[in-house]
This record gives sequence, C-alpha cells and structure tokens, in this order.
Amino acid sequence: MDRSGRLTLFLVVFLLLVGLSVAPQLSPVSPAAASPTPEFTKIRVGAETSGLALGFGSVWVTNSGDGTVSRIDPATNQVVATIKTVAEPRGIAAGEGGVWVASWGLYESTVVRIDPASNEVVATIKAGKLGALEGVAISKGAVWVTNFNNGWVLKIDPKTNEIKARIKVGGQPRKIAAGEKALWVIDAAEKEVVRIDPQTDRIVARIGLDQSLTSYNGITVGGGSVWVTNGGAGGRLFRIDPGTNKVSQTYSSKAEYYGATVGGGYLWVGCLMGISQINLADGEWVEHFGEDWFRWPPSLVFGHGSLWVASGGQNVIRVDKLKVDLAEAQGSRIGEIVINQIDIANFPDVVLYVTVLDGDGNLITGLQERDFKVLEDEVEQSPITLATQLPSIAAVMAVDTSGSMRKAMPQVLRAAASFINNMRGQDQVLLLQFADKVTVANPFTMDKSALQRSIDAMKSRGNTALYDAVYQAVDSFGEKKGRKVAVVLTDGVDDDGFNRPLSRKTLKEAIAAAGEINVPIYAIGLGTEVDTGVLRRMAEETGGRYFFSPSPAELEGLYRQIVTQLEGQYRISYKTNITELDGSWHRVVVKARGSMGDKKYKAPTAGR
Repeated sequence: MDRSGRLTLFLVVFLLLVGLSVAPQLSPVSPAAASPTPEFTKIRVGAETSGLALGFGSVWVTNSGDGTVSRIDPATNQVVATIKTVAEPRGIAAGEGGVWVASWGLYESTVVRIDPASNEVVATIKAGKLGALEGVAISKGAVWVTNFNNGWVLKIDPKTNEIKARIKVGGQPRKIAAGEKALWVIDAAEKEVVRIDPQTDRIVARIGLDQSLTSYNGITVGGGSVWVTNGGAGGRLFRIDPGTNKVSQTYSSKAEYYGATVGGGYLWVGCLMGISQINLADGEWVEHFGEDWFRWPPSLVFGHGSLWVASGGQNVIRVDKLKVDLAEAQGSRIGEIVINQIDIANFPDVVLYVTVLDGDGNLITGLQERDFKVLEDEVEQSPITLATQLPSIAAVMAVDTSGSMRKAMPQVLRAAASFINNMRGQDQVLLLQFADKVTVANPFTMDKSALQRSIDAMKSRGNTALYDAVYQAVDSFGEKKGRKVAVVLTDGVDDDGFNRPLSRKTLKEAIAAAGEINVPIYAIGLGTEVDTGVLRRMAEETGGRYFFSPSPAELEGLYRQIVTQLEGQYRISYKTNITELDGSWHRVVVKARGSMGDKKYKAPTAGR
C-alpha cells in the first residue's frame, strides 16, 4: 500500500472510531431539535391557583387564596367570570350538568355546584366539620369527593345534589382520578392507592407505594395505566397496571413532581419551576420546559389543543406549540356522534345534520371533511361535502303547563324565553303548551316579541298529555322542509291524575311519527318525578338528546346548551345511489375518529 493509501485508511478508521465514541450520547431523534419551542400565555386569575377542570367549552380554575373560581374562554384567553364560592376551594371537576368545587375549609367542609349557564352557585352540599375536601372526580351519574381529615370518599348524586354514599378509605384520601371502570384514590397517610368500583361503591384493591417517601401529589389515568407523582426529594413517578393492581414501573427524577394529566398522546407532570413531558409507552422523559413563574404546578389539564397549568400563584399558563399527537391535540376524543336529522327533500340528494360530542357531552367543533366517513346500507358514500354554514331551523317548543308545574312556572317561563331569544333571527319557532290537552300558543313565527307574549300568558293547571304533545309537536311541521327540531319539557309522566295514561296517542306512535319525517326530539326532564327511561328513549330513537334538570334553576342553562348544539351541527351532504321511490328504509352511518352514529330514513314514494 502506498503512502496515499495508508493515509486514506487512517482517516477512515479515525472517523469510524470518532463516530462510535459519540453515537451513544445522542438520541435517534433529539427532542430539542424535533420539538417546536413551546409558547406560553399567562392568564391572570385569582390568588393561589389550585385545581383545573375542562368542561362546557371553558377552562375552570379554583383560587384557594381568595375563595373564587375563574372561568376562562379558550377562544380569547380571557377570564369571562369570577365566581365566589367557599373558603379555600381546591378540587374541581366539570360534568353531570355542573361544575363541582370542593372546599378545604377545616371548620365546615362543603361541595358547591356551579351552573355553567348562569355562572352562579346553585347548590351547597355540606360534608361535615373538620373535613378538608380536596379531590373531585366525575363518573357516569356520580360526583366523587375525597374527605382528607375524616378518611372518606363521598359519592354525590347530581340529580338530587345529595351525598348518597360514604366509602371509608381510612388514612387520608387526597387526590382522586376516574378511569373507565374504576376510581383511583391516593391515601396520603397509608402511602397507597385505593381502587373503588363506582358501581358497587366498594374498595376492590389497595396498592402500596414507597413507604419511605412522602408528598404523593398527583394521580391521573391514561395510556392504559394509572400514574402517581411524588414530590419528595428527587421525585418519583409510579405506574400502576389496572389489570394486576400492582405498581409495574417506578421512575426516578431530579425534579419534585406535583400535578399530572394525560393528553395529546403524552403524560404531563408539573415540576418545581417547570413541566416534564413523558412518553406514555415507556415512561421516559421526552422534553422539559419551564419558567420561574410556574412555581409548583398543583394541577394540569390538556384540552382545546393546549396544555393548561395552574401555576400555584396568580396565573394559569397556557402552553402551545408542543410536540404532541396532532389528532388528539386538535380535537377532543369523540365520545358520541348523533345524526340528528336526515333531510331528503331533494332526493336523491341527502343532507345529514350531525352533532359530535366528547366523553363529557361537550360539543366538538372544528372537524374537517376528511375526518368524516359516511355509509348508507353499508356502502361508503363518496364524495361527501361538509358545508361551512347552516341554514335556518324550524323549532317546535312544547312546554308542560300541568298543575304540578305551578311552583316552577316563573323559572320555566324565563328559561323558555331564553331559548327563543338565543335562536337566530331567521329561525322560526312554534309554541305548544300541554296539560289535559295540547294547545298551539303561537304558530310558527320569527317574531320573538309575539312568542314572548304567548309565553307570558301561559298558566299552570290540569294533568299531563305528554304523548299527545310530542305527536302534535311532530305533526306541526306539516310539509316544512329543511332543518327541524322539537324541544319538549315535562316534569312528569303521561297521566290523567289517577295513574292512567291520558294521551290518545302512545309513546310508540309519537316516536314513529318523528321517524317518518325525521324530526329529532330534544327532551328535558324536570325534577324527580319524570320517567327518565321514556324521555331518553324518545330522544335517542329520534336523533335528539335527553337532558335532566334537577331543579328549575338549571333549565335556562340546558336550553342554552340545546341551542349551542344546534348551532354546532355539521351539515354533511351526498348523492345516494338509491333510485327506487318505494318508501323503503335505509340506514346511514357516520364515522369520525374511531366513533360512529347511525340513523334511518324512509325513501320517498313515487309522486311525493
């Protein structure tokens, strides 16, 4: 080998050795290089931010230093309401018709319920003296609160605003998280996680943590695991397998860990002066970012495409431009797709009006045409078109004015008026009232003043012809085309005063009539005497939704929620390949991001 050849060989070997020496120090993809620079927005709220919750289109934060709850509009990053609640509000959760806040107050512990429609406290639930309530979680049909000093987990019925169970955990139950089929509670004294079955209200497992550590600060559920944070020296992160009820992994950290949440495909943990982003698959650190104004973040939530952090001080920090799973970050996980109406007025052109909700029943907007897939009789329809604007709607509003409504009537009528006032100027409303018989209080009109006068004239008397009212509400549309909805409010059942049906029509006939012309029924049940099963069936089988109002105070918020959902509908159109005008029934399925909803329509007959 000549001199030049030996030199070339030397350089090759040298470069290989250098490469081998540096390769173990580099990640296959450097997180710092792959991730965008996070963008922070400071939102000034109250003193000593503590808990965070997502729901009803807003971000809610408890301010334990001044006894308030702040409501943040994520569209503007502005505080749109400051609600005085109780001394030292800590835990907070949104769902089951309200925003629920737990008080740490040592002398008198309470849970308050905030109506998201009015931003007012509508119920105060006393939990006893020396309670120190901290954690709040929501499961289907229940609100759960930890009672730190007394060792209880309280189960509250959102229909009655009453404590219906006290589960003795022992020790000091602190934070709580709701999973798909279980509740997970940190017992700070026993240094363990307690698993509760929400169906039986029984403890099914106790999972021991590191007894040498203190300050177990956060718990959250996601990625098929339960995650527990520890803020002691160095910090720890514990991963619990719900399948075995055992700690499957423990991760050490140089930072003290506080609150935690899952979203955008990652676990987010609050640390002293910062946030850690952690891979759900292996618990490995992905990114760390922070500023000195984070202090010790006690609570985090992920929603509206952003991470929201309670700083522990006077600010909520919104963090954007994160390395996340875009499909999860840009839209909440879909819980339900409801095909409200199928319009075949211009058959074979078919128009669907669709509502998309998250797991808490909140409206999901912003989906694109590419997010949807439509099938008719199991055949995919293509192309489909997603409209950017909704046409006007014709609404029939049926109000129960039977004698049992007498005490509630002032609030009922105010709520009914608010529904009309929240409708758009081009929308038409027909007003029905029903008791022993059904009466048209006002025909279809866009004149809100005329509708208000008709509402003011309503009086309470008689019994309840509920099914006749629903049938007539549907029949009132006649030959009207386009968007339609029937909204029915009742506080009871179809009854003649002697526990016998009053209506000439049956529930089955009323539902069938709605199906024939594809009218969704939105049913509101008021109070404890309603037949929830009947109203839910009425709504679900027609493409509507059922809402429960424990008292008249919640009605205005529910009517506003219905208007919001109607305004948030997706209009999806396609041309069917069905050519037979034979009155046959056809099933339409709408799919989006792993969820689906279905509804049937009846094809027109020749000559119609």
